[in-house]
Amino acid sequence: MKLDCPHCGERAMSPVAKASLGPARTVLCAACGRAVGTPWLALAVVVALVAAVAAAMLATPGTTPAWITWTMVVMGAILIALAYLYLVPLVDRERHV
Repeated sequence: MKLDCPHCGERAMSPVAKASLGPARTVLCAACGRAVGTPWLALAVVVALVAAVAAAMLATPGTTPAWITWTMVVMGAILIALAYLYLVPLVDRERHV
């Protein structure tokens, strides 16, 4: 997971804390206390995955059982969360505080 602080290299936060972190929000590293955040490009990862899940749902015919549709929604949400945790790095926000 991309949880390492760009300043000190130590683990900056828990996965749950990162899940609530977005490009407009800055938090302090748990190890060194310096400001970190996620890049604005993180929104592209989330938007692309949401669009892929929506496209997959729209591609299913109207006669698809509801449990299959909800399974796709849950799997899509899990995929988006994992992609955010593993692909989106933490960046320096010292200049913006």
